[in-house]
Amino acid sequence: MLKEFRVTLPNKPGELAKLTGLLGKQGINIHSIAGLAFSAPRATVCFVVKDDRKAAEVLKENGFKFTVNSVFNVRMADKPGALARVAKKLAKSQVNIEGIYLVSRTPKRVELAIAVDKPKAAEKIL
Repeated sequence: MLKEFRVTLPNKPGELAKLTGLLGKQGINIHSIAGLAFSAPRATVCFVVKDDRKAAEVLKENGFKFTVNSVFNVRMADKPGALARVAKKLAKSQVNIEGIYLVSRTPKRVELAIAVDKPKAAEKIL
C-alpha cells in the first residue's frame, strides 16, 4: 500500500519548489501529485511516494505540517464507466473517496491511487 502526504504550505511563490527540492535531494521520487485549495494564505499539496518513511523524516526535519494516509493502488481498464464501477462499490459500503491520483496510463489500462476514509472496509472491496 502506498502513502499519501497532504502538506500545508504558505501560498506564495517558491514554496512548492522548496518542498519538492528537499524531497529530490534525498532521492525521494513523487509518484503522483495534486494540489488542493490554492487560496491565500495557505495551500495544500497532496502527493504519493514509495518511500514514505524517508519522506516523513524529511518533512518533519524541515518543519512542514502534514498528514499521511494510506492509498490503494487500483488498476482497471481504460474505458468509460470503469471508475464509476469502483466508486459505486465503495459508496455501497459507505466508504468515502478522499483523494484520487492518476499514477499511470497505457492505451488499455489505467492505474489510480485512491485515498479513502475507511481503509479496512476499502481493502475488502479493492
